[in-house]
Amino acid sequence: MGHTGFKRGESARLFVVGGAAMAPAHDDSKRICNVYALFQPMQDVRKIAKRLGEEHDLESGCFNDAAKGILPNNDLVPIIMFHTANLLIE
Repeated sequence: MGHTGFKRGESARLFVVGGAAMAPAHDDSKRICNVYALFQPMQDVRKIAKRLGEEHDLESGCFNDAAKGILPNNDLVPIIMFHTANLLIE
């Protein structure tokens, strides 16, 4: 996502939870079907995720913000998992 879709000067921030957040620490050959995350800017990230999902033959809606209803609004101490000039994944 960090290499596609963003114009110069645009960026996104994702806070990934659940299995997708744990996957990099384990077997990276397994495919994660659902990625639950909080993300900003919401509409831009949704558009890029939809396009990437279509390109990689993923189910519609596999990248979503369903976790926002169960996460606390405070006490989050994110760990940076990936960072480029235009994408921060925590």
